[in-house]
Amino acid sequence: CPIPRSGGAPTQPAVNALQYNWVDNLIFVSTETLDVEYGVGSMKLDHWAFGPHHVWTDPATGLVVRMWQPFNGLEVFTPGSWKTEITPEGQGYLDELAADGKTAPKAAMPGGSTFRIKCGDDGFHQDTLEVPHPTSTGDLHRARTKVPRDAYRGESFASMSSVLNKWLLREVPNSRSCDEFSVEELQRLQIVLFTLRDPELNAVYNGTADVRHMPRELDVMAREWESLNAEAARDPELARMHRDGHCHEAVMWYVHHLPESMKASIRDRASLPLLSQMRHDLSLAQPHAVRVQRAYEEKVTCASCHSAVYPNTGGVVTV
Repeated sequence: CPIPRSGGAPTQPAVNALQYNWVDNLIFVSTETLDVEYGVGSMKLDHWAFGPHHVWTDPATGLVVRMWQPFNGLEVFTPGSWKTEITPEGQGYLDELAADGKTAPKAAMPGGSTFRIKCGDDGFHQDTLEVPHPTSTGDLHRARTKVPRDAYRGESFASMSSVLNKWLLREVPNSRSCDEFSVEELQRLQIVLFTLRDPELNAVYNGTADVRHMPRELDVMAREWESLNAEAARDPELARMHRDGHCHEAVMWYVHHLPESMKASIRDRASLPLLSQMRHDLSLAQPHAVRVQRAYEEKVTCASCHSAVYPNTGGVVTV
């Protein structure tokens, strides 16, 4: 329930949300060739703008492919997925709106969404400094604990993954095999986990050079992912390694960066990847594979504490 402000400046007066017909006011900017995010690839698109809001459309169909700040952040619509009509789901949301604007939609009310931002109990904007999912003493104790209990460890990489998968299925019953996810799906999941993270936990990891630490800049990380996606796509084995690394990292982020109160609120609806039990061989590093292999090694840090086998960077040292 955030309130938009001109230029994003807190001192500026609040403005209303974008009207439903804001796209009718778009002004043509140029025709551009872009490398569209999330694996869509290179496309020639028409660029339109309305104030700080930008839209890129397919010149042949006029359908939207990419948006920047349509409401908040980046939105990408894989060609063919854009709907020109109101879907039943969308109509359901419209039906919840009151003509006088005095009733909030169900999604903004308590219990209506997995998490809400700046929403009061009435479903409308409320400025507050209260943290919705505060860090507990137990969360901080676990973050400061460097060696997991024996019940969470295995004798090898494969046994470690098997043991942790059993715990994961108890915690998040809808979790699925790693190979059922595409790397792009895993990256989108990680972006969600990044937004749900508790910075206080990450501060503990950063302060002790703990391998569980999370990168600070999401945009830098996203650009790195795009580059690695392109490199991994050239080789099926590299692609599997790249995906498996993201499965391990996504689980680590969920387990070690979300406070228990947040986990409790999403576990019944979340679907996490199970850990791949295959330990990819890095001993024969090829020049075209070095960056992907190094990224994989950095992602499977579970082995540092949860198994008796430690990462081997033998062939992956320098670019």
